[in-house]
Amino acid sequence: MKYVMKHETVSKSQLKAGDHVFAPCLTSEGDNGIFIGGDRVIYVVERKEGGGCFGARWCAPFMSTTSSGGGDSEKKKKTHCEKSYCGEEKVARSGVRLCCVDCFINEEGFLHRFICESDAPKQVVERATYLYENGCSEHKGTNVGTNYGFVEYCKTGYAAPDSATIKKNRESARKMFK
Repeated sequence: MKYVMKHETVSKSQLKAGDHVFAPCLTSEGDNGIFIGGDRVIYVVERKEGGGCFGARWCAPFMSTTSSGGGDSEKKKKTHCEKSYCGEEKVARSGVRLCCVDCFINEEGFLHRFICESDAPKQVVERATYLYENGCSEHKGTNVGTNYGFVEYCKTGYAAPDSATIKKNRESARKMFK
C-alpha cells in the first residue's frame, strides 16, 4: 500500500483524533505525529547512531512559546510546558513520545493535517497509543521507528522494511542465487 496524501493548514480546533499532523521545521524535514485527541500528539524521535537524536528541538526539555511586550516589538520567549505528560517517553529510549499540540507546533505556529486514505480513526489512535505504551521493539527491521514510518504504520497498519533490512535481504538473495 502506498501512503499518498495531500495536506492542509489547520488550527488546533480543527483537529480530529487519528489525524496525521505535521509541523514544518527549519532544522530538519519536519515532525510528523498522530493527534490522539485531548490536545495530545504521539510522535517518534529518530535516534542517531551513538546516541542523540534528529530534530534537536525534541531532544531539549519541552517548551511552549509565550508572548511578552506588545505591538511590533512583541517578543516570544520559550517557557517550560506545564503539562506533566509533555515529552514523556513511556518506554525508555523507545523514541515514542507524547506531547501537547502547542509543543508540537513549530515556532512559526504552522500545523498541517495530512489527508489520505487510512484505517478508521479509532484504529489509528489505538496503534499510536500501543506504540507509545510498548515502544517499537517488536517492529525491528521496519521503518516504524522513524518519523514518517511511524505515522504510515499508525494510519495504515503497514510497516515497511527499513533500509538495513532491505540491504540484508538483497545480500541474502544474491548469495542464494549465485
